[in-house]
Amino acid sequence: MTDEGCCLRCDALVETGTHAVRDCLFAANIWKWLVPQHDWAFFSSSSLEDWVKMILLKSYSSTIDVNIDGSVPKHTSSAAVGGVIRDHKRDWLFGFGMRIDRSGIFQIEARALYEGLVVTWHERFQQIEVESDNSILIDVVSNGYAVDSKPSEIRLIHTMILKK
Repeated sequence: MTDEGCCLRCDALVETGTHAVRDCLFAANIWKWLVPQHDWAFFSSSSLEDWVKMILLKSYSSTIDVNIDGSVPKHTSSAAVGGVIRDHKRDWLFGFGMRIDRSGIFQIEARALYEGLVVTWHERFQQIEVESDNSILIDVVSNGYAVDSKPSEIRLIHTMILKK
């Protein structure tokens, strides 16, 4: 901002704080790279206070989908687990994957769930909805059977859930 009141970047006659940060053509071009396209109309027409409220609501009250799976190739001594994490609009946020020692499919799927919880909680997401093709795993974790489960992954999941 200048003492004269006009913008040195775009020659607008009045340079307000909002103009300097958002409305100046120079600033707007930068924001177009940073703000998702589906949010641009709201961003460019709302007050700073409304924009911050929307970001905070998205950050802290949106449910994150964690879609996990495990894979066991037939002729190997290893298995793999992975997952995709999406926001409340189903937009991709990040994913994870790793090789693990081969074991039973239930234990492998439980490891995928455990690793999914670890990475999402590490990113500070706490409202999580898990999707898995293993309905028994979801039932065991959801209905409190985890305490008595043999696989250590299930007990770890139970411990993590209790801490949160």
